[in-house]
Amino acid sequence: MSSARRPRKNAAPKASKRRRPAVAGVRRRRRGKAEIWARRSLGVLVVLGLLAVVGGGLYLGSLKYRDFMAHLQKQADKAQAEKQLPKPATCKSADLDFRVDPPAKASVTGSSVEFTVSLKNRGVVPCVTEGSFAHLGVLVKSGDEQIFGSAPCFADYPSRKLLLDKGQTWTKQLTWNGRRADAKCSYADAATNGTYRVYPVLDGKIDKNGERVFQILPSGG
Repeated sequence: MSSARRPRKNAAPKASKRRRPAVAGVRRRRRGKAEIWARRSLGVLVVLGLLAVVGGGLYLGSLKYRDFMAHLQKQADKAQAEKQLPKPATCKSADLDFRVDPPAKASVTGSSVEFTVSLKNRGVVPCVTEGSFAHLGVLVKSGDEQIFGSAPCFADYPSRKLLLDKGQTWTKQLTWNGRRADAKCSYADAATNGTYRVYPVLDGKIDKNGERVFQILPSGG
């Protein structure tokens, strides 16, 4: 007689236990890892960006600092050089050669006359002198009659200091309007045609050795 148990007639069959596939969980885990890597990568990029900005700022700051220090050093060197250089003295009258030249072409009655005045330093060192027309000018004469003196007409001109190196010549144009003028620079009629003489005048002193001759022609021919 067999000892095997027979199944009960009324017993319900045992349900088989099946495990659901863990696909969703795997996806969530995979998605979680991807998000973590993305966040880490973004964080690394942000940090690298900040480091680049800070590093660039420090580099530019160092350049500006070096430029600033170089500028300060240049100014200091310039000040030191100027401090070591002796200041030029005032020019001596004996070292100055002042002359006036009339125009090469004759003027006509009623027109202006342009003189070229020049000042040369004949000394052996640089010096400073006055270059204003209030101090240097011309005197125009016809025979013994004074026709025009520029000094009263430029008396209000401001001072102008000239630094002349040794052997250097400074030139400038001085224009006479061609009319007679008295000692107060009050103008009258135009100078007539004829031969005239012009003299250089330096600080009120007339240099008769610097006499130059020029002509004024009739306006009609």
